Amino acid sequence: MKQLTRHDVLSQQISELEEACPPIEAFGVGGSDSENSPGALSDIDFFLFLPTDRFLDLVATFPWGIGHPVTPVARAPLSFLPDFGFKYAFVLPAGLTVEYFLNCRETLSKHPMRLRTRVVHDTTGYYTDFLAGLPDSQQLTSDEQTARAANEFLLECLLVRKFAARRQPLPLIYRLDRLRLVLLGLEELSSSGYFSPHGADRRDVGIEERLLLDTVPTASERSILTCYRKLHGLCIERLEALKPNKALTPEFFFLANQTLEDVVAVFREETKA
Repeated sequence: MKQLTRHDVLSQQISELEEACPPIEAFGVGGSDSENSPGALSDIDFFLFLPTDRFLDLVATFPWGIGHPVTPVARAPLSFLPDFGFKYAFVLPAGLTVEYFLNCRETLSKHPMRLRTRVVHDTTGYYTDFLAGLPDSQQLTSDEQTARAANEFLLECLLVRKFAARRQPLPLIYRLDRLRLVLLGLEELSSSGYFSPHGADRRDVGIEERLLLDTVPTASERSILTCYRKLHGLCIERLEALKPNKALTPEFFFLANQTLEDVVAVFREETKA
């Protein structure tokens, strides 16, 4: 039996998805396939646009008979990936991953990665118009992406303050890991226009490895505080560099710096005790 190539799988899945229109209103391919330049080991990413009135039912019951050329050896359960949508992933025997991201009108986000989506089929024209109407990457960066970065950073700072006040070192160490991802996301935002702190696939973090390793704490409270100060300072530096932006207000920086002062005060009290 002839071994299926990546191109064979892509072609067959496009046919399968076209047969599923409706309920699919539109779909496209992302990543390297959108530019017709995939590598041999590249995943296949499909972005599906579904009707709002049936969206949750269709997400829950996916893939509604959509088959694959060979039986998958693994299937990831339903998950949600910020900016991309509800996700299903199938791994085929040759190690090829086929991923499906499901959205409707209410869940589509204006993320720069959507600029790399090539529409294959669109029964209503809405999905095509939505993608065509997106601002360029630079405008998305200066507006929504910076606002997302500021929000993620501040949320993590508030969580650090909460667990510091509770004297819970393990959740604190975990929050520092999350804050380190925010730092990497800010670095990526500055260089490429994308803010994606949830992905671990960092080919070029753009920051000195030594500087990053210095933010990994030991179990001691002094080490945790030292690393938090470093992470906080590195994130603030990168956010300052993104000004002016309507999300980066004096009130934002005041609260961000106040959380650091509050954490420092907690550790000082602990030392005295």
